[in-house]
Amino acid sequence: MQGGGEKPFVLVICDISGYTSFVSHHAEVKNHGFVIVGQLLSAMMRAAEPVLKVSKLEGDAVFLYAPLTGDGARLSDHMSAALARCDVVYHAFERRLKELREANICACEACLGLERLQLKIVVHSGPVLLQKIGRYQEVVGADVIRVHRLLKNQVPLREYLLLTETVCRCLDGDTPAARYAGEETDPDLGPCRVEAYALPWKTSSEAPSGSYRSLRYQAADIMKKIFIGRLFQLGLLRRS
Repeated sequence: MQGGGEKPFVLVICDISGYTSFVSHHAEVKNHGFVIVGQLLSAMMRAAEPVLKVSKLEGDAVFLYAPLTGDGARLSDHMSAALARCDVVYHAFERRLKELREANICACEACLGLERLQLKIVVHSGPVLLQKIGRYQEVVGADVIRVHRLLKNQVPLREYLLLTETVCRCLDGDTPAARYAGEETDPDLGPCRVEAYALPWKTSSEAPSGSYRSLRYQAADIMKKIFIGRLFQLGLLRRS
């Protein structure tokens, strides 16, 4: 564990909603669902860096973090940069989802259910410890627990960016109108004020990495492999 005690970090969880029903079918549908969700998570991880670092993958979600330094205007700039990167992650998710949907030639429930997948992003900040295990780094502490538990909340939106009061206090007030404001109470950690915003939080002008044509070809190739695999499973194709 790194020395210096707890330090302030911004903590971000990007969770793909609709994932459980997406893969809760028989084996071949699950396999297709895992491939598709893996593609979406990979796109989100690439988009998050270098502003947000990947802590770990958590099934249908990716957990990200970034250190917060300074105070006043500098702290606000760091928080704004982290939230702007959340927009980049959202656009990467939407773009990859669109590519996979347009390239789909498989009729299984997972491949036809791509439109059910949506993104929820929860952002919190607080003092945590940075723990290094081998070549991996994790952030640990009560605020890490809180940001994870906030995935279960009362927000009446299917897709959103959720900010806690500690995040909102770091901003300079130049924020869009919140779609929801309320209080989430944790039995162990106590109450926490939150605000939810529609995604994207602010329009991102960042261009996608790699050419759009190249990404389209990649998506088409992935969906073609999924479709051919399904034909083998149904016995409509045989290996020579």
